[in-house]
Amino acid sequence: MTKYRKFKLVCLIPDVLYSVKYEGESKNEFQKLFNNWGDPLWLYKFFSQNLDDLNRIDDQNRKIWGGISVANAVRNTRIQAKDMMKTILAIANGQNDDFKILSDYFKPLVDGD
Repeated sequence: MTKYRKFKLVCLIPDVLYSVKYEGESKNEFQKLFNNWGDPLWLYKFFSQNLDDLNRIDDQNRKIWGGISVANAVRNTRIQAKDMMKTILAIANGQNDDFKILSDYFKPLVDGD
């Protein structure tokens, strides 16, 4: 059975960007996500535990992630996470010329049509 956790929405940027903060946690989920993605030890453990996904082969017998090593996955993730956080915050603050609102930056997981 799923255990329900109490949470609240915390405002990161008024009227634009919010994050969930679970009761008893010191950080909100936005902070936790980017802290984890910036932490080489956390990433090393994550990719080592999910090595099968890094080495996954598509239906044409090609490695989906190009045969990337754990070390390179860690390095690439840290770089991409830093860029992603900067972009999200720039969009939310109205300081990005490529995207006017956050929903323009993200691709829906399911087509809403």
